Amino acid sequence: MDAPRNTIAGDTIATPIASTVTLTAGSVTSVSAAGLEIPFGVSPDGLTWIDPRGVNVTLSGLPAKAVVVGANSVNLAAGASVDISGGAYLTGSLITPQLTLAGVTLAKL
Repeated sequence: MDAPRNTIAGDTIATPIASTVTLTAGSVTSVSAAGLEIPFGVSPDGLTWIDPRGVNVTLSGLPAKAVVVGANSVNLAAGASVDISGGAYLTGSLITPQLTLAGVTLAKL
């Protein structure tokens, strides 16, 4: 299961959505997007950074990296791995009255 850019169950899970989830031997459940450049918001003035949710992450910080499994029972088999390493470059558009630059690297996870 790989979801660095694909929300599987939304930001929060109020109740379990499965009775049992098994992460089998050799499986990798990951939020890593190592080496990728991911568009993630804008910098309207070159000093602040607004993420796609409209949140000023200059003040609040980036969202946490997490793997959330919504189930009554979660089985993690020997040899299964859960990867929250990150590793992507987050980019955004820098907007000024004079020019717009796309793909400015704002942070590395």
